[in-house]
Amino acid sequence: MHPKLIAVTSSWVAGYRFFAGGVLVVATKDGRHYRYDGIPQDLADGLAQASSKGSYVNAVVKKGGFACTALDDTQLDELLREAESVPRVEAPRKASRQGISPELLARYPFLAAVV
Repeated sequence: MHPKLIAVTSSWVAGYRFFAGGVLVVATKDGRHYRYDGIPQDLADGLAQASSKGSYVNAVVKKGGFACTALDDTQLDELLREAESVPRVEAPRKASRQGISPELLARYPFLAAVV
């Protein structure tokens, strides 16, 4: 996994990073990187709060209809270099052990299945 991604504990997701403009990069344990476009901030916040990052990516991001592109190492490096010139937007860390916030659950009830 690239050192500029946020490492997580998961059986499938190695790490991720959310960029201004709604770009989410997800690194998998098998060394692949995926770019998802059009991700709203609240879904990025939900990923940061999810107890199971892999389940959240599958249930919310992959099934959410967001454009997905597999990135090779060169493309990932280029995206990260471009991001250096833009202020970093990082999803907040999980504030409590209670999982996803009530606001997110109210807006996206299906999230209850991934916490």
